[in-house]
Amino acid sequence: MKLSARLLGYYLRKKYSVDLSEELSDDPCLHYPLISRETHPDMYNVIYVVDTPNFALPEHLLRRSMVIYAGVAAPDRLRGYPNICVLPHSVTAGEVFLYVQGIFDLFSSWDEALVASRLDNRPILN
Repeated sequence: MKLSARLLGYYLRKKYSVDLSEELSDDPCLHYPLISRETHPDMYNVIYVVDTPNFALPEHLLRRSMVIYAGVAAPDRLRGYPNICVLPHSVTAGEVFLYVQGIFDLFSSWDEALVASRLDNRPILN
């Protein structure tokens, strides 16, 4: 299951007071959330949930990834970059990770139910 930064931003706004980048990707390329303690990771298509302001992705990774700063301010140099989300100081990285993983679980179970209903030639129900 892959989700987009825009969809995740929508769900994060439903639960938290968030500051989102003006540009959130519509491309469903994000595979899973990851709590990262590294300061310079190098993986594409990941949602990095971080609780340190020292975390930074190279610009080429930001277009194909998402960074969620939980409880800390994003570095000023990242203002204007795509796929950045900043959550309030009262939120922990673990809490955000579980919430985002829950969004992936919700869409995965929906997808599995949809495929199963089609394979069994059943109508698609809510």
